Amino acid sequence: MHTAQSLQGFLFVGFSRPRKAAPLSWLIRKVMGTDFSHVFLQFTRNGQVLIFEASLFGVRYTQASEFKKSNITTHGFRLRSSRPLQDLINRTCDVIVGRKYGYKQLIGILLARMFSLKKNIVSKGLGRQVCSETVGFILESHFNIKFNKSLDLVDPLDIHNVLMRKLSK
Repeated sequence: MHTAQSLQGFLFVGFSRPRKAAPLSWLIRKVMGTDFSHVFLQFTRNGQVLIFEASLFGVRYTQASEFKKSNITTHGFRLRSSRPLQDLINRTCDVIVGRKYGYKQLIGILLARMFSLKKNIVSKGLGRQVCSETVGFILESHFNIKFNKSLDLVDPLDIHNVLMRKLSK
């Protein structure tokens, strides 16, 4: 995990998996063929290192130290973030926080990946969110990072691949 000082001027997009066995995480990793099942944002706010994520508990802020107790961060990307941009990201997160988790949407993402579907057949829209939709929305809105599909179909591997391409240029 990053310190407040190491995050100054950056937004960290992290990828993780649970420390303990979790069947849903295992299924996501199996379908994506990765060692991670989750994507989150990490940044400093008011001197605290926070994780912003959509998890089974809904869209929320978590202290990085608490997140680390139950998750293994496999890797991530640091995106340069000016103070005005970080303030804008904070305001956007404040609007999204508290939304419920999109269990049905997650099933739709997995089905779409498994059967090459172009639409999430069980998505309920922005009222409920999964981790990749939440992070994808921030990336599209504030970093002009585009995905080749609707955000309700974006999964953590899509975010990883887009960031790999963008940051390797």
